[in-house]
Amino acid sequence: MTGRIGNFKAKCPRCGKTTFESPAGAKPKPEDKLTCTGCGHVVRHKDLVAQIGKEATKRVEKVLGDMLKGFNRRK
Repeated sequence: MTGRIGNFKAKCPRCGKTTFESPAGAKPKPEDKLTCTGCGHVVRHKDLVAQIGKEATKRVEKVLGDMLKGFNRRK
């Protein structure tokens, strides 16, 4: 499985790969442990979701910051 929500992909904190194996191939629950297919590192599903949330927040803050810079120049 790919750790993905929308356009955001979760990355293994050890090797950066974006594919993971879930237990029994089922849709993972927050506490389930997923295994990176690249290096075998084990991470909880909820930690990957949190990683995606942080990345999304960074992107939104950058876009809003860029928009506000342009707004402030117009004055």
